[in-house]
Amino acid sequence: MKKTFLILIVLSVLAGCALDDIKQKPTCTTSNDFSQLDGSQYSEDALVDVDQVCPSEAETNPNCYQNLKSPSTYLCTICPRNQYYCYNSCVDTPCETNHCHYADDMIAKEAPEYTGLPVANTTCATENDYRYCYVHNKKNTDYLCTHCAKDSDTPRYCPQTKTCVDTFCEDCSQIHVTLSINGETTELCAIPIDSAKAFVEASKEPRSDAIYALTQNIDLSDLDAYSSGNVDNWTGFYQFSGKFVAAEPHKISINGGSGTLSCGTSETCGLFPHLEGATIYNIDLAFNVKHTGSAGLLAGIIDRSTIAHVNASGTVSASTQFVGGVAGIIRESSSLTDITFSGNVNAPDANYVGGITGGLSKQSSISAIQLKSSTISGKSYVGGITQALSPKMPPSLMQHLHLTRRFLAKISSAASLENRPSRSPISSLTANSR
Repeated sequence: MKKTFLILIVLSVLAGCALDDIKQKPTCTTSNDFSQLDGSQYSEDALVDVDQVCPSEAETNPNCYQNLKSPSTYLCTICPRNQYYCYNSCVDTPCETNHCHYADDMIAKEAPEYTGLPVANTTCATENDYRYCYVHNKKNTDYLCTHCAKDSDTPRYCPQTKTCVDTFCEDCSQIHVTLSINGETTELCAIPIDSAKAFVEASKEPRSDAIYALTQNIDLSDLDAYSSGNVDNWTGFYQFSGKFVAAEPHKISINGGSGTLSCGTSETCGLFPHLEGATIYNIDLAFNVKHTGSAGLLAGIIDRSTIAHVNASGTVSASTQFVGGVAGIIRESSSLTDITFSGNVNAPDANYVGGITGGLSKQSSISAIQLKSSTISGKSYVGGITQALSPKMPPSLMQHLHLTRRFLAKISSAASLENRPSRSPISSLTANSR
């Protein structure tokens, strides 16, 4: 009798362990559509907690049914028992016979058996959200619906932007930009800047490896924050090291060009206060800059950067040192090509002042530079293009130097051009005092 009792206890313990094991290690048969599976052995009343019994199916299958004949197995479905799973959604009735296969991206789905372009609103009435509907060659009751036309310039659907795009960029939220630089064509994928809001948002945390493309003219005063016509305490794009380009020239302005950008207590000021290893291409600027430290319309400091095709207009006002129409100072292996400045540099109390830049290191170069209708004023070390020109310039450039000297009739300075000679290469200078 005691032996029998002990055996029963052992069996009970083993049974309990087995039940615990069943709860801990269930097996789940997946089915998207409960109604399409012969699931008579699964009781409607046996719906169990997914998170408790079928944790591996919790993210994709919200309903889990227990098998009455085999309690250790379950049937997990996306839709409740009283609905049907039909092409990525739960519906109350079975899918129609003339159904339409979903395909957001016609290019991504290899579907050569689909041809023709029926009118979506009539042939695929249930798919009105999709613009194009292709009929199956062999089964004319079967259709493939897409947002984008496969024979268009933008055949790829981008879920991030919910638009049709081209297929050049791996990240479909970016745009395809073709640039012509020095006669060579360069193709890039870039983050589009199509509004003042997009520009300001990008400026807050600019990615060091990012390429931004300005796609249209923008005015920062369109934003409520700058509706006064001025941009105060600007800190955007500080130490920017990415690329900011435009396929064709586009302008960034403040209040139509009459607004002023200031940078508070920052050491340097400009639309890109400090460029460090950056590329700026094909950008026009129209606004004023007012600051105490190093300042320019484009940047206060430029380090190891490439700047090309920039047209800047406005007035730069500063009171300490390194002040220029385009850049406060250009340092460390930078190059500026095809740069135009029209406006004034008003820095009567500042040292190192120039129409383009207040300072240019010997490792950097500028070429194809133009000054138009500009007045430059500074306390000392003031130049038409930069604070000083090299006394070792080749004879072919001396004509431009003399032209610049005549232009200096409009420059107020306590120092002559030769006071601070620089060995930085400068070429193709043009000054216009009209």
